[in-house]
Amino acid sequence: MKARTTLNRTLAGIGLLLGASSLTAETLVITTGDCGDGTPGLGADGWLSENSEASLRGKSGTGKMSPFVMVRANDKRQDIGYFRFDLSELNGRRVKSAKLQLYAMTAYKDWMTVAGLADGIKGQNVAGGESVNDHDDDQHDEFFREKLMDRQSAPGMEPSDGDLTTIDWKEGSVFALGDFQNTGEFGLVEFQSPELAVFVNADTNGVITLYLQGDIHSFRYASKENPEGNPAPTLALELAESR
Repeated sequence: MKARTTLNRTLAGIGLLLGASSLTAETLVITTGDCGDGTPGLGADGWLSENSEASLRGKSGTGKMSPFVMVRANDKRQDIGYFRFDLSELNGRRVKSAKLQLYAMTAYKDWMTVAGLADGIKGQNVAGGESVNDHDDDQHDEFFREKLMDRQSAPGMEPSDGDLTTIDWKEGSVFALGDFQNTGEFGLVEFQSPELAVFVNADTNGVITLYLQGDIHSFRYASKENPEGNPAPTLALELAESR
């Protein structure tokens, strides 16, 4: 069963092209735990939870202390994975291709839908105060604090309408980047699409955030805090030739 989603936004309006081909390609490898040179960056990973039980609605996202990222979407529960990557080591370079690599810790062949958060999108402040970035540190734009991310106020998402199999995205807040199917085995899975490379090239604030919506099963991917040494969520960028 392929993941169902209400996301229908495309990258057509960005109007950017991929970089020209090069005979000697460089690759920049970034994880949610570093910015490509081994030093900590502004990366983050975790998930946003929503449940059919009223007592669990609006429960905070799980980030820093979790060894995995949970993804699923069925009529009882929805867990939306998020992955933020620090692009500071790109230094203005454009990319020819981009590949998302995740370490699957679940043996199902579920489909996943990948979406990218547009720059400058803010969430809804449900904690009080005049600003979505008020003094309570519950920051709801793309530079959210990992432990304080929550489903009700996540940037790009509308409040839930009760249908846990779909996400209601704010108009113009996310871009559809494609789908991939897990292998049914533990280990690395990869997602690559022209849209993902265009999305990276379109970045204006030094980070990108990817959302992952899943299928019916409770699916786990290793996070940057995984104690078993499994690879953290990774973005491999093939760089275009310098001009």
